[in-house]
Amino acid sequence: MSVLETIKGRLNTEAWSTQKKLSAFLIVIFGILWFAYFIVACTYLADPINSSALRVWVTTPPTEVSDGSRVFPQFTICPHGDLRGAIVSLQCDNYDWYNNRLLKTLQPVYLSGIFPDYPNWMCYSYNSDGKDSNIDYVNCSGVVAASSTALHAFFDDPGSGVNFFDGTNRPPGNDNWINPKGTRNDIGLELSIWDTTDPLGGPVGKTSIDNPTRKYKVNAQTVSQPMGNVTSFNIWWGSNDVWHYERHSPFVFFHWVGFLGGAAFLLKMLYEVIMAIFNCFFPIEHHGYSEMK
Repeated sequence: MSVLETIKGRLNTEAWSTQKKLSAFLIVIFGILWFAYFIVACTYLADPINSSALRVWVTTPPTEVSDGSRVFPQFTICPHGDLRGAIVSLQCDNYDWYNNRLLKTLQPVYLSGIFPDYPNWMCYSYNSDGKDSNIDYVNCSGVVAASSTALHAFFDDPGSGVNFFDGTNRPPGNDNWINPKGTRNDIGLELSIWDTTDPLGGPVGKTSIDNPTRKYKVNAQTVSQPMGNVTSFNIWWGSNDVWHYERHSPFVFFHWVGFLGGAAFLLKMLYEVIMAIFNCFFPIEHHGYSEMK
C-alpha cells in the first residue's frame, strides 16, 4: 500500500472524527499558503532596491540659524575669463539684513594654483574653516581686471577647506554661479543633507551617498547692470526647507522574519476560529463507558 493510499485510508476510517478531518484539511491548506508566502517574502528580501533605495523627507528649521539648523556654506570666489583674468579686490561682509547694519567683514583664505590651466589665478575662500557657519546673509563686492568677464562663485560644505576643487575646473552647475562683470546679483541657497539623520548635517566631507555631507543648490538672478568693472552679489537663504536624503532598506532580514512569523500567527488564529465555529455547530462526539468497552 502506497503512502498516499495509507493517508487516504486513515482519512476515511471511522476512527477519524469529522473534526480531525477538517483539522487535517486546514493544516494542509494553510501550510501551502504559508510556504507560498515564504517564497514571496524571499523575493522581497532579494530585491536590489533594498541596497539602493533612498528615503527623502523635508524639514523647515527655525529662521534663526544660531542653533546650527541651517549651516552657511564655504564659498570660494575665483576670476572667470582668459589667462590674464584676475580679481583686483574683493570684500565680503556679513550683514544684519533686517536692521541694515554691518556685523563683520569675513576674512578670506587666498588660494592659487587651483586650476591647472590657469596657474596664476588667485581665488578668495570664505568660511573654509566652518567658523562662520551660523551667518545667514553676505554681501560681496569686487573689482576684476579688464580681461575678466565675471566672478565665479563655488559653494561647498563648510570646513571642507582648500581641497574643495580637487585640482579641476568645475563647470557651472547647481552648486556654483558665474556672476557677470558689472552686475549685481542675488544668490539664493537651498540646502540638502545626504545620508544622515543628524539634524546638524552630520560630519563634514565630500558629497557622496556613502559620506554624510551637506549639499547646496544655487538659484541666482541678475538684479542690475552695468557697473563697470565692479561686480557684486548677495548670498542668502532662498528657501527655509531642508531636503534630507538617507540610504534606506525597505525590507531587511528582520522584516523577513517578522513577515513570516506574522503570517504563521495569522494562519494559526484563522485555524482556531474556523475550528471553534465548526465545533459550535458540530459538537465533538463522546462515547459512553459501556461503548468504550
